[in-house]
Amino acid sequence: IIYGPLGGLISAAFGSLYTAIALNNPYIIIGNIILGTLFGIFIRLKWSIILAALTAYLIQLPWLWVTDIYLADMPVNIVRGIVVALFFSNILWAVVAKVTYKRIYRITI
Repeated sequence: IIYGPLGGLISAAFGSLYTAIALNNPYIIIGNIILGTLFGIFIRLKWSIILAALTAYLIQLPWLWVTDIYLADMPVNIVRGIVVALFFSNILWAVVAKVTYKRIYRITI
């Protein structure tokens, strides 16, 4: 929220590095870059935090589905679970961001 699309891109890339290596799935990094960058763009367009997070997630979702199933060769039932878990996780973290970003912004100035 504070650093916009570039902040979303950088935090997504570095934040997903460990998971991508641990799961031997480099596509996670690109998917998270899509999510973080789009979230930052939507926030800059003055969208609500929840709407920005869910829209970015819905745009990222086809990438996640195709890469996890067809490129990373994950079972469909596992990917379905990931999709649901990420949906609720994105809502949770969007709410946390909404509640905390102004305080964090004041600290970083």
